[in-house]
Amino acid sequence: MLALAANFYAWGVGMYYWCKIVVRYTATWMLLMVINPSWGQEPASRVLNIGYFDNPPHIFISIGGKPSGAAFRYFEEVLRPRVEGVDWAWEYQPLARLLRSLENGSLDGAVFLIGSKSRARYLDYSSVPFFVDRPSIFFLKSRFPAREPTTDKLLAMEIDVTNAGYLPEMLTGKRVKLSVLAGEAVEERALKRLIMGRSGAFYSPTTEDILYWLSAYRMAEQVGHVYIDSKPLELFFVFSKSVPEQFRVRLDKEMTNTLKVAPYSRFLEHYRLGVESFPPLQKGP
Repeated sequence: MLALAANFYAWGVGMYYWCKIVVRYTATWMLLMVINPSWGQEPASRVLNIGYFDNPPHIFISIGGKPSGAAFRYFEEVLRPRVEGVDWAWEYQPLARLLRSLENGSLDGAVFLIGSKSRARYLDYSSVPFFVDRPSIFFLKSRFPAREPTTDKLLAMEIDVTNAGYLPEMLTGKRVKLSVLAGEAVEERALKRLIMGRSGAFYSPTTEDILYWLSAYRMAEQVGHVYIDSKPLELFFVFSKSVPEQFRVRLDKEMTNTLKVAPYSRFLEHYRLGVESFPPLQKGP
């Protein structure tokens, strides 16, 4: 009986001190909630660190060392005024490092990347693409003075490739001679090689960026292009998996709504043509 009483007494003392600790921490937590109701919750707003790489005409580093381009202006002048609770700051990184930073969470998002199943492991894509581009083969017009060449004639030439990761089926045949360019500024290098006669033509999975360089270098009258019958490539804004869902969903929703009333493709066209004022918003949400 004495042993049972001793055990009961020890249990009672233990429960007394346990309840005392629970009451103390509960009171402390309630006091903190009175002082700061948001304590212990996700912040109501967040600044996202958005990465970009040299990708004209969408975004690139201007002479002053700051981002420029159609996508940069779209985000700053069109999207930013419509978004609440999410802000962003820009950070330049070369593409390879940018992808690593998205994977490890040191970057929260990036402008723009082509949709890829292999990257879905560490990226979330915007619900809708910002822009849909088509692949082309570019050639010197002086080589075909009579008429625009057929795709078969272009495939008979040695073709530079600016991105081997997105080759259409027609360029994978054994008879097609390809020269894959690697490194930085491949589009500019491909244009220079074409003009200097070092290649017969060159393939690009995206066309809009090449048209920008042709305009910038005043070579639009010298170089033509033929669209390739292949699946179009969609350019997305991407989120790192480390971004809390509430901020990703909030920004993604506003992107979707904004693209409905202010299609990025229209702004890109104005930018490429050198029109300073962007078109007005359409009716919508």
